[in-house]
Amino acid sequence: MPHHGKLGKDEHLCGDNPMRPLWNADLLSGGLNMKNNRELLFKSPFSVLYWKTASKELQVIESIVLTSILIGLSLVLETLGKSIPIYFFDRQVMFVFLPQSLISMLFGPIVGLFSGAIIDILGFFIFNSGFVFFPGYTISSMLSSLIFSLFLYRSRVTVLRLASAKFLVNMFINVLLGSVWMAILTSWNQFSLLMISGLIKNLSLLPLEVFLLYYLYKKLIPIMKKFFLISTEIPDEVTLF
Repeated sequence: MPHHGKLGKDEHLCGDNPMRPLWNADLLSGGLNMKNNRELLFKSPFSVLYWKTASKELQVIESIVLTSILIGLSLVLETLGKSIPIYFFDRQVMFVFLPQSLISMLFGPIVGLFSGAIIDILGFFIFNSGFVFFPGYTISSMLSSLIFSLFLYRSRVTVLRLASAKFLVNMFINVLLGSVWMAILTSWNQFSLLMISGLIKNLSLLPLEVFLLYYLYKKLIPIMKKFFLISTEIPDEVTLF
């Protein structure tokens, strides 16, 4: 169910506001006027309107432009991560998940799935070290974006949501699927060892990664609200719950 809060009042103010961004145009879906649809929040992703709203993001030029910029930032961060590796308790930290989560938070699961695939495919061709392309990692990148979207898109950002999303990405995508993909490419005899090493790495990095997400959104939420990228109903502070 969508959570409207003071949506009616906000719609009126934004409708009369000469500073209202042009890209908040009318989006009609099932008779529902989606004018100023950035104000629309959802308590959960399990509604038809949630997915209709997410699908409309593909029709907004500014959404595609900003997504392209964030995809480019992901590739820059991956380049820096490979050129100047940063370690946390002997585990390398990669920062691609930060812009990837932003794409998912801003534009939802549909755009997130496409951008996740693009990030992985472009990364393969740019950083390929002679390996054959394997679609499993593209699926992993897409699912990571999907998980971030389900927790963050059109929702209030909390530490619990950030931690839950990153925990699922680390455990299900990085550890489980990552071990399956590597076992397929190498040998299933190594599966248990891959699972254990992946579990240690991802659990040890999880607190740092959650902190980075918290700090990122703490700084960016007021800016994103200022530029009408997210709902004004989302608090500036990232609370625990």
